[in-house]
Amino acid sequence: MTIGSSTHFIYLIVTIIFLVSTMYLVSKLNRRGQNIMFIIGAGICSLGIFFRYGMGLTLEGKITWETFFLQFLQVCNFNAVLVILMLVPKFELARQYSIFFSMFAATTSLISVSRSFAGMEWYDISLVNSWLNHTFSIALPLWMVASRRLKPKKKYILPVIGLVFAYFTIVYILSEILISSGIITVDN
Repeated sequence: MTIGSSTHFIYLIVTIIFLVSTMYLVSKLNRRGQNIMFIIGAGICSLGIFFRYGMGLTLEGKITWETFFLQFLQVCNFNAVLVILMLVPKFELARQYSIFFSMFAATTSLISVSRSFAGMEWYDISLVNSWLNHTFSIALPLWMVASRRLKPKKKYILPVIGLVFAYFTIVYILSEILISSGIITVDN
């Protein structure tokens, strides 16, 4: 799949239809139904990220603590933790972070396709897994907005900017340490 290809266009259309229809559905459900939908969405997103084939993780016993922690050096993979934190009713900052930054980051990855997906068929497990991970990290905050359990608030913009800066600073420092130790290379 490449940017502007028919596969890319189909993925975008399917994503839009999925998001609109599920937002409508969640707005009609009772609170318990919404909670079940939130938990299923967070579970799909988190588990999909943990077993992300594009990160070199497989279900064949090749998961190591090293690859598990290294995957969190990528901003979209942090959603594996964020979507779980969003389920905690009093953790408003996680929800606002998701609305103001994380959802935006996940959305851009659906619009600008990774070069690693070039030449893949629409049904390739890495491509489908990536689509699920990014789509559900967008869907969960949108579902919360549709269910009136989340409203973007201006007072959280600066704290979110601070968290984004802290995240990228920490990732940069860790990456430099790992590169200088020979654990990872600049390429990965």
